[in-house]
Amino acid sequence: MSIPNKQRVLIVDDDELTLLYAEQALTEAGFDVVTATSGTQAIEIATTNDIDLALLDHRMPGIKS
Repeated sequence: MSIPNKQRVLIVDDDELTLLYAEQALTEAGFDVVTATSGTQAIEIATTNDIDLALLDHRMPGIKS
């Protein structure tokens, strides 16, 4: 499956193995994937890049809502 005009997906998780598997699967599906291992890093990436979809781990240490 090829995505025309690659859509950019941001994956945020503190588990690096989860990031690796998700990144590999989405890259193979034709997406442009960006990863972050912290909420702070994710905010920086999201505010400086065009992101079409963000997949977030909701139980990460660090930033509190």
